[in-house]
Amino acid sequence: VFVVIAAAMFGRPVFADEGRNSDKENPLLMFAASAGVSYPLIASVGGSVLLPLAKQNTKELFPSVPSLRADIDVGLGGGIVSAGVYIPAGGSFAINLKGSRMRTWLWTWNEEKNRTYDGAVAEVVMLGHVPGKIGLGYFEDRDNNRNRFTYVFLGVGF
Repeated sequence: VFVVIAAAMFGRPVFADEGRNSDKENPLLMFAASAGVSYPLIASVGGSVLLPLAKQNTKELFPSVPSLRADIDVGLGGGIVSAGVYIPAGGSFAINLKGSRMRTWLWTWNEEKNRTYDGAVAEVVMLGHVPGKIGLGYFEDRDNNRNRFTYVFLGVGF
């Protein structure tokens, strides 16, 4: 358990495609973790699985090629399940674009609790010793389209 958590925290490849590349330079999956504050999740932690779409060197701490990603975030005010892409944008930045489904379980400023929302999230990731990200999204209530809000995330992780 500790090895999986440590690998997730540092975004290191855990599995390598040994059949095609005996040097283990082509990871099959990479893991990442994040933590932050947002509306309406309040404080949350999350985990991601990334599938690189091209050859990736395991010596890289962060993916240097576009990758498919799946995310789960759980917070005090709700949870989000997302799927999308990770796009490197130079050596110090990356962009995450995700379609998301959110479920709230606390009352928020002007919304009801236990509601389900669909939306999209765009994140700018600053890669470095401690990666950080800023996210902005838009969500609509699945049952009642008049309930809409902007999602804002500020935290660490990629």
